Amino acid sequence: NKDDKNIYETTISPSANQSEILIPEIERILNQNHISYQDLSLISATNGPGSFTGSRIALTAARTIKLATNIPLILLNSCQIIAFKHQKQLKNHESIFVALDARGNEIFYATYNSLDEINKTNSLPKITTIKNIANFTPQNNFFLCGSATSIIKPLLKSQNFNNSQKDDIIEANILATMAFTLHKTDYQPTNLNPIYLRSPRITQRKK
Repeated sequence: NKDDKNIYETTISPSANQSEILIPEIERILNQNHISYQDLSLISATNGPGSFTGSRIALTAARTIKLATNIPLILLNSCQIIAFKHQKQLKNHESIFVALDARGNEIFYATYNSLDEINKTNSLPKITTIKNIANFTPQNNFFLCGSATSIIKPLLKSQNFNNSQKDDIIEANILATMAFTLHKTDYQPTNLNPIYLRSPRITQRKK
């Protein structure tokens, strides 16, 4: 990001060797755009909740760059980023309810009642089952968003809510904008650890 505009954005398809190609891909992008690590003012990444492997790989890469360059690092959780994207909805709604598809019939969720709550990284998302999610949604005038929007919308008891028109995913430009906005306020990150809301599911490798 430069002057609130994306310089470059790419997607790496899920694969077994993501951990091996992430840092080289970052360096390729920097070189292609004639940028050095010393030109960077901030590193940002999501620390979950989400894919156990994806969160670990992203956090390892972010920490590696921070240690090598001493550039500030801000980690934001997945629900925060979605809520930040829709923060203007707080003008017309009492709260923003973020619901993310955790797979396995489970949902990551968080409720935000103000921009201050969105910006607090010590407020962590929670996890519940799709069957029980309606018990944790606000009762009145809220905005529903996140990758599980279409899954849980038909299950909600309340009708006093609006929702995003599509299932939101984590967008790099939103993550970068939010992190840089916090960085400009002399924000001091307190949580540089991954958010694991459930134990990793380990299966035996097929022979």
